[in-house]
Amino acid sequence: RGLGDVYKRQGLRPANVPVNEKERIQEINNLGLVNRDLKSDIRFSSLPRLATYLTSCSQAAINIIGQDTQYCKVSHGNNSALVYMSKQVPRNISTCSHVLNNKLNPLVIEDCSKDERTKAVFEASGKKSPKFYAGSPIISKNGYILGTFCVYDDNPRTMSHEQLDGMRLLSDQFVELLETVRYKPEETISGNRNKVDGKYYSNVTILFCLLYTSDAADDTPCVDLG
Repeated sequence: RGLGDVYKRQGLRPANVPVNEKERIQEINNLGLVNRDLKSDIRFSSLPRLATYLTSCSQAAINIIGQDTQYCKVSHGNNSALVYMSKQVPRNISTCSHVLNNKLNPLVIEDCSKDERTKAVFEASGKKSPKFYAGSPIISKNGYILGTFCVYDDNPRTMSHEQLDGMRLLSDQFVELLETVRYKPEETISGNRNKVDGKYYSNVTILFCLLYTSDAADDTPCVDLG
């Protein structure tokens, strides 16, 4: 309650609840996302790192937005001191929750210290939270927003159309993996378990190479996620 009072005093404005909230939560439950372990599987855990390469942002995360809580499933580059980006945070202080009401479009907040939706959280964090935010909705094949694929940076900035499109493609890839790969712990692809010869390159890795090299003036090699 104490933390909630701090945010209220700062003028926190929680995101509105979408009209299809009941069905959306049921979709999350059907996929078992809240309790599903994705961090130990490189097919999922490599995606946020790839997002930081694509956007040049310092931090990235895949967040699932539950009924009252936001669950961080995988992340890269996070500052552990930032409580709101931890494993679980109250939904009403989550920047990602505003993506639920953005008509299935990406949400870009160039300076969270000034935006009406986020400045209260920024102030309550002691002005230590990232200033830039961009989140692409993670949309299930049934059309429900499960959460966001988002990137953060400590400084205000912008994002190009190509970078936003890349984030959308990463979100789509996440859903494709989520809904088509039958997840079993013994099938986890990692460096320590069921090791396979060679290195694992996902479709996203190939996608990144295409996006990166299409804009590069020189013959910069593809980033190795192994």
